Amino acid sequence: MRRSLLFSMLVTVAVALAAPGAARANGRFPQSIDVHFKPGDDQVMALQVTFGLIVTTDGGAHWRWVCEEAVGFGGVYDPDYAFTSSGLLLATTTSADGLRLTRDFCNWSQAPAPLGNTFASQVEVGSDDTIFVAAAGGDDAQIYVSDDDGATIAPRSSPGVAGDWWESLTVAPSTSGATTRLYLTGFRLVSGLKQRMMFRSDDAATTWVPLPITDFAFGGEGADLQIAAVSPTDPDLVYARVFQANGMGIGDDIYRSVDAGQTWTRVFQSGDNVTAVVIRQSGQVVLATQQSGVHVSTDGVTFGTPVATTPAAYCMQEHGGVLYLCSNGFLPDEMALGTGATAGTWTPILAYKDIQDAVSCAEGTAEHDVCAVQRWCPTVCQIGFDDPDCVCVTPTIDAGPGCPAGQVLTDAGSCVAEPPKD
Repeated sequence: MRRSLLFSMLVTVAVALAAPGAARANGRFPQSIDVHFKPGDDQVMALQVTFGLIVTTDGGAHWRWVCEEAVGFGGVYDPDYAFTSSGLLLATTTSADGLRLTRDFCNWSQAPAPLGNTFASQVEVGSDDTIFVAAAGGDDAQIYVSDDDGATIAPRSSPGVAGDWWESLTVAPSTSGATTRLYLTGFRLVSGLKQRMMFRSDDAATTWVPLPITDFAFGGEGADLQIAAVSPTDPDLVYARVFQANGMGIGDDIYRSVDAGQTWTRVFQSGDNVTAVVIRQSGQVVLATQQSGVHVSTDGVTFGTPVATTPAAYCMQEHGGVLYLCSNGFLPDEMALGTGATAGTWTPILAYKDIQDAVSCAEGTAEHDVCAVQRWCPTVCQIGFDDPDCVCVTPTIDAGPGCPAGQVLTDAGSCVAEPPKD
């Protein structure tokens, strides 16, 4: 699940201040954000990064790049993505097209009416391929649903009112059909203050039950309530994240519910960002933090010392019994995406320099005309891909004429005798 948009902005500013000499893609520091899998097909994956999307259709043998312009967003916004088993990829965007759809990473289209160009903050796909979309902001806060792989997407329910913002939408993986379980969180601004909300649906988003939030502690207006994970085997077992719980701009709390969100117990506090909560098929629960390591619990309640403190973790998911970890591509291993059967032991499967090229698309598509023709080589030079067809020039800094030995440069730009030292 995506971190909040505000968090993305703060990270961008912090990195710009902390790492002035580092290469940045599109004004943002290169970083992996989330990994998405095509259901039932291990050959197709999409790694969401701060400079677009990196996709493979051959199980990771080759990785290719989709730039932001092709998807339909820009700046510091991080879309929400979801695959259906047919290969349809959906993306929330900041463009006038709203939710965008593609089946080949080349041709992206607006969602059909009545959703059309309505802004959507969340998109999820159930185990039976039903698509759930949360419209947010403006004059629409409805939940839209598609039962035909995106051919039609129609409103099904209105748990809130116009102007509400939906922070997270999560489907319980073990449910399907008319009894699909969903959890929804968001907030409503009342006199400029957040009124946080949580709902549960037990009938595929047809109706919603408000859930109490009195068990949660919020440290300030920056804190947001998000669903972090739902058990793959028990729809009543759910974890929630209070983002920026301490009101300090960093530091998340994790809560656990065993009764479908009726009551909550705090099980983890951190001065760090908790970037992922994974409930494994075995029942083990793994928490990934951005800088302070990976924590494991066998009972889902007690989390001891981290099993590993490196690399930095920006996402984690379990797929096919294997854990996938997003990182930042830093030395020594340059891991942008890694795997491990056991939390804390990672094998890199992708470094940014391993990206072969942009996705090959026809002329007239943004992927060809913008990503491949205009953006590919500048991105190669910024991040350090391996492409001999791109000529990269290392910028030089003109330090000025300087001064002879024994003299110093004044603020006015003239050289004067160096003053004696005490």
